[in-house]
Amino acid sequence: MEIEVLFYGMVSEAACMSSIKYQNVKDTDELSEQLTALFPQLQNMTYIMALNQEILKENTSINNGDVIAILPPFAGG
Repeated sequence: MEIEVLFYGMVSEAACMSSIKYQNVKDTDELSEQLTALFPQLQNMTYIMALNQEILKENTSINNGDVIAILPPFAGG
């Protein structure tokens, strides 16, 4: 199983890249833990995850071919 993780805004700057491929990640909580281990600077950042262009509010299962976007917080109305 392979997924793509896209980084945006200040999250991209902290990771020093705009995307990365990941394999064998079961859910968004596990992905978040792995990203923090790989990019320790993310530990002190607030970010939002989107799965296939849908903003997530809770831990969600990840499937082969999914695209996860890591977004900085944003305001809107």
